[in-house]
Amino acid sequence: LFFSFTLFLGSLFLHFFSSLTAFLCFVAIESRFINHIETPKHLRRFSFFLFSLVLSFIGLNYFYFSGHHDPKPT
Repeated sequence: LFFSFTLFLGSLFLHFFSSLTAFLCFVAIESRFINHIETPKHLRRFSFFLFSLVLSFIGLNYFYFSGHHDPKPT
């Protein structure tokens, strides 16, 4: 039971870390892109896209872990 729980925590941390890394890379690229065009319309579109991206990350994490990574009782 302890081993499966450790495995569950490890996979949770790994998935969270990979999604966080991808999110940080995306933020760095987009902030460099925003420095070239500083119009409010682009900023508004960027903030909306960022918000939808965060929502999709939360939904994907919830779906992924509720469906596939339940720790099985031994």
